[in-house]
Amino acid sequence: MPELKREDVKVTVENGVLTISGERKFEKEEKKRKYHRVERGYGTFLRSFTLPDDADTSKVKAEFKNGLLTVHLAKSERAKPKQIEVNRRLSCDGVIERVRRIKIRRARIEPAAIK
Repeated sequence: MPELKREDVKVTVENGVLTISGERKFEKEEKKRKYHRVERGYGTFLRSFTLPDDADTSKVKAEFKNGLLTVHLAKSERAKPKQIEVNRRLSCDGVIERVRRIKIRRARIEPAAIK
């Protein structure tokens, strides 16, 4: 956005839509010995972008430097991947063995006596 100032650019977020708007104004005056020329230009611009569902609209940041507008969007916490622990599933034999050990402990007898 050459020839624009930071004050001339407006960035808004509303209902999941990022809007960049502004107004360009310039005036060029040239005075020579035989002529005097003034060139003026005005115009507004507006551009809207629908944000993805996983964008966190409360963390939108914009910076304007040397005619370059940079907009940063962050993903929401719910959109970031999570590691889910996979538990080991016990087979029937494993469950029977655990029950057998519990019975042994409760009865306080030798393992060979329980079948």
